[in-house]
Amino acid sequence: MKPLVYSLLFITSVCFAEDDLGWQVGLGVVSSDLLTEDADRPIFPAVRDDNKQYMLIPNLKWQGEHWSVGAEGIGWRTRFENDLKLQSTVGYPSSRISLSGERGWLRYGGFLSASYSDGTTTTAGVNAAGLSYELTTGYNDRADDRKHKVSFGAPVFISQSRSTVVIGTAYVQSENAPFIENNNDLTTSVQPGDYRHAGITLFSPLSLSDSLRLILSGTVQWNDQDLVQQLPLMPDVQFNTFALLSYQF
Repeated sequence: MKPLVYSLLFITSVCFAEDDLGWQVGLGVVSSDLLTEDADRPIFPAVRDDNKQYMLIPNLKWQGEHWSVGAEGIGWRTRFENDLKLQSTVGYPSSRISLSGERGWLRYGGFLSASYSDGTTTTAGVNAAGLSYELTTGYNDRADDRKHKVSFGAPVFISQSRSTVVIGTAYVQSENAPFIENNNDLTTSVQPGDYRHAGITLFSPLSLSDSLRLILSGTVQWNDQDLVQQLPLMPDVQFNTFALLSYQF
């Protein structure tokens, strides 16, 4: 759950345009499924209902021309003459560095991130023309962890304005048993092997005004049936949402 939260904060931080200098303040809600009854309480305030958890995510950030300080950590960015953009963020429980470019809504580049909240994992990813590949690898006490993810995403323009667009992404991912156990705080072991899931994510940043932005996201995931049979609390299909209202001043 923690890697998800901080990746959402990172997405939020880059949704504003390049003239985003100054302060950003916001509050969001993210839902997740609880796969074990004694799952640890998150670092942010949360409410649990049956096997679902709804967590509040505060977001506070100051952005300068190159440097930033916020909930995701201390960041630095620069843009090169060929429109390539280098960004890095150092924080806890994760850090990230990326090099990316764009032409309209066409994105391309790569990133490397590290998470060290419950052991250490790194994720390396590349993307071009909507096609992305990510590899997550564990280290030390998580040395056996491994995850692959392939996705394809494209924008769908709802109106003539760029302020109304939905980005749809379809993905397939493969996770091995140690990765699933560690990431979900499972107290029971999962049978060794790789488990494959498929999903669809819809993501939309909405400009309510020059300073106010609403970010909405929803994900539907079809879980591996062999894993569903082993985990009584895991549904066949998971649906989770994320919403964040952010104000820039």
